[in-house]
Amino acid sequence: MNVRLIPIKKLKPHEKIRPTHSRYLQQKIKRDGIFTHPIVIDRATLAILDGHHRVAALKRLGLQKIPAVLINYKNIEVNLRHHRLPSALVKKMILLCVKDGKLLPHKTTRHRFTHKKIKTKIPIERLC
Repeated sequence: MNVRLIPIKKLKPHEKIRPTHSRYLQQKIKRDGIFTHPIVIDRATLAILDGHHRVAALKRLGLQKIPAVLINYKNIEVNLRHHRLPSALVKKMILLCVKDGKLLPHKTTRHRFTHKKIKTKIPIERLC
């Protein structure tokens, strides 16, 4: 899986974030000077599937791009935490939220990826 630099302004969230966690990540990224965990987005819609807090942290730092892995959302299993709805129904709900610009509560969904987590070491200067 390739990591690509994607303009943050093109990304579409579907969940709210916890500001305290976003601030923690912002401070860590600024202190370390590198970005290590690419977000995961749907190739077709640019919906954020994993990494809402990292996106918020980079926005707060005033950065313009974010390392991302683009995947085909059709091949991903997703569910609502604490509910057992069919994955296809949950995906439709998420994509509707993305389309309408509405945000679900923090950590409402859980995406399951078959690939291993990719780590990078991208200096934050490259994300301007």
